Amino acid sequence: MTIPPLRNQESPEPAASEAPPLEGTTRPRPGPWSAAEYDDLFRGVFAGSPEAILLADPDTGVILDANPAAERLLGRPWAALVGLHQSALHAPAAADSSRRLFREQAAVLASGGSVPPVETVVVRADGTVVPVEILGSVFAIGRRKVMQGVFRDLTARKRAAAEICRLNGELERRIQARTAELAAANQELESFAYSVSHDLRAPLRGIAGWCQALAEDCGGRLDDAGREHLACLRAEILRMSQLIAALLDLSRVMRGGELRRERLDLSQLAREVVAGIRRHEPERRAEFRIADGLAAEGDPALVRNLLANLLGNAWKFTAKRACARIEVGGVAGAEGAPPVFFVRDNGAGFDMAYAHKLFRPFQRLHSATDYEGTGVGLATVWRIVARHGGRIWAEGEVGRGATFHFTLAAAPAGPSSVHE
Repeated sequence: MTIPPLRNQESPEPAASEAPPLEGTTRPRPGPWSAAEYDDLFRGVFAGSPEAILLADPDTGVILDANPAAERLLGRPWAALVGLHQSALHAPAAADSSRRLFREQAAVLASGGSVPPVETVVVRADGTVVPVEILGSVFAIGRRKVMQGVFRDLTARKRAAAEICRLNGELERRIQARTAELAAANQELESFAYSVSHDLRAPLRGIAGWCQALAEDCGGRLDDAGREHLACLRAEILRMSQLIAALLDLSRVMRGGELRRERLDLSQLAREVVAGIRRHEPERRAEFRIADGLAAEGDPALVRNLLANLLGNAWKFTAKRACARIEVGGVAGAEGAPPVFFVRDNGAGFDMAYAHKLFRPFQRLHSATDYEGTGVGLATVWRIVARHGGRIWAEGEVGRGATFHFTLAAAPAGPSSVHE
């Protein structure tokens, strides 16, 4: 028995209606098709498939038929493909391995097994090498088995993969360059911090010393205006010293180092910070409400710094209240989200139109004559939260207080990460 091709030997175009029916392909099947219609359907699917399909003898490896997509992929006309051994589609050096693989796959498929797709290359008639993926299967036509190979052109996929590799390489080079730039910037920041710490503080201490000497040696000869000027000078020295300390604090946070994550009791940390604040001004009336069981994961020193800045801000901006109210609490985040902690006060508040300036260094929303400060504390808070992978935002109203919300992304999700 021979297997009639789906195309005439003399015609390069499909001639389904001229070829005799494929014996064994017209078994009754579910559907509205008659035997003849089903045969035409098979021919149409074979001829119209966008994937290249070759039919070969599983025993000899000789190609029995090819569809138009195979002609286009392999750069050979139908007549040149039929009768060709499948190994001829590969480079001469790979012919033996191609024959061996064909026999192995044919044996597995003929026994009812399955084989995975194979990636290889085929050589077109003009010598062009085309990467392909071949998926083989065996089926019967009449009493004879035929091996079908579906060839998928991988040129576009390989080109895309090569482009992705190129882009990844370029991205890696950019990351390395950016990392080097960041390391250099950190080095410069360390040098700046050293300069601030030693080169600026030393003359400032000298000025403070001369002021002290002036007060001790010449204080009796100064009039009221002179003594007031000296007091102003001392106040400015103190303010400068505090500003330098704040800048050093910010530079240490920005410079970073390894983040030491631990399970933290935020409630206890907040109480310790509040105790320190009260010791400085024991006469002030203030009501602190700190929720129990606030817990998160973070760097102990940095999170303490964060709470000290936020609670210090609340303490400062409630100074003009007859009775200050300051609250520390937290709420569970949405499903899969970290919990949200907050520090709330009933102090001076702020205009939300300027909320974007809150976390920038030296951006003050209140006059220094009304509320002292360096303008660096909230910038430090923002950096600490960012280093933990969280976020911080604020809500406020002039004369009605402010609330600072923050997350520490390392905290486990769920209510237990807020209240234990």
